[in-house]
Amino acid sequence: GFNRDECADAGLGTRNETGEVRDIFRARLMFPIRDPRGRVIGFGGRAMTDSGPKYINSPQTPIFDKSGTLYGADRAREAARQLKRAVVVEGYMDVITAHQFGFENVVASMGTSLTEKQVEVLKRLCSRISLALDADTAGQEATLRSLKSSWQSFYRSVHPLQGSKRQRFLEGPPDQTVDIVMIPAGEDPDSIIRKDRDGWVSLLDSPKPLIDYLMEMEVGRANLDAPGARASILEEFRGLLVTTDFLDQEVYVRKLARLMDVSEETVKAAINTSANNSVRQPRARPPQSRPRPQPTPTPRRGDMLEEYVLSILLRNPSLISKMEDADPEWFVDLANREIFKRLASGHRFEDLSDSEPDEFAEPLARIRNTHVPADSDELLTRGLKEGSTRLEVRHLKRLKLEEKSLLEDQDSLQDMADAIDQRKLSTNKELKRVYS
Repeated sequence: GFNRDECADAGLGTRNETGEVRDIFRARLMFPIRDPRGRVIGFGGRAMTDSGPKYINSPQTPIFDKSGTLYGADRAREAARQLKRAVVVEGYMDVITAHQFGFENVVASMGTSLTEKQVEVLKRLCSRISLALDADTAGQEATLRSLKSSWQSFYRSVHPLQGSKRQRFLEGPPDQTVDIVMIPAGEDPDSIIRKDRDGWVSLLDSPKPLIDYLMEMEVGRANLDAPGARASILEEFRGLLVTTDFLDQEVYVRKLARLMDVSEETVKAAINTSANNSVRQPRARPPQSRPRPQPTPTPRRGDMLEEYVLSILLRNPSLISKMEDADPEWFVDLANREIFKRLASGHRFEDLSDSEPDEFAEPLARIRNTHVPADSDELLTRGLKEGSTRLEVRHLKRLKLEEKSLLEDQDSLQDMADAIDQRKLSTNKELKRVYS
């Protein structure tokens, strides 16, 4: 056996003032905690009486690091690799019940907020992480704490915004697919699985996307009537929105605007401000004399959808062949329209910078700073197809609005009625083709 000092050093006992070692797990149901190789490194204990805390874990020891250990990881590793997904729950019994019922990719954070070390363990196993913590207020706050404490491990490396010494929570899109399994109030994974296995499967199949969850949580817990509350939320999310692909960005802008009861233009203004601030401005030379101060011109905001499409063409110029049927009129911004026309006629982006730098300097700077999918031909081609389709649909809808405006004045424009009807039929036909 082991002597008392060895038991104390292993975290099984504690010394009192007289040096006597007492068992810290007495009258408790024991849960062995193993490392990923299956070796016991610590214990968890559930109280069998009403005295003391309900659950306790082994203290930190040379072989047990609670912040870097996931309960059940030794048994879940193969399933997580095969399914490319790990489900993180809160308690020992949640894991045990899940594995008993065949859900073998489930692990527990042992009641603590998910840490960076624990996320790194999961990232070595799978590309998708689902958090399934309790639905009560404490559980929701624990989920939020988990995301904030481990966000550094979730996201891709991006340059911090100007004035930021480090990357903050929500500054950059996550590397993994991270979502939230919404547990019904008053339940936990253990109780749900025991009562309704199919119900648990349904919850796993319909998680809430991470960004949707964060937006709803942050807005829901804020007092929007307080001065500066909305500005604070925008500041929290702007770093994430700036670095998100445009097609996702549009959805998130709309959602955040609806949750905060502000216009989409307000959210977009915050994004544009962030994007402009992230571009380092050249230091001005000290003036030789003191000229009269001139008003600083307000930077013109471009069209994010158009810049998204042009940014893809910047990264892979050969994809211009995919837009041979595109009409330059799809581009509302005149500078973007001219850039596209020149690209379609065989010019390169370098030609535009060299030939007329004053005309294209500002739009080209915005295009270069626009975030697009990773530089793979497949992702860029897919992004270009989606973006160009949106441009065409937007253009056709704009034509429909013009038709409506003309029809409202038809009393004074009877001679144009036939032409309008013909154009209406043509536009409807084109819209049908795009959506078919």
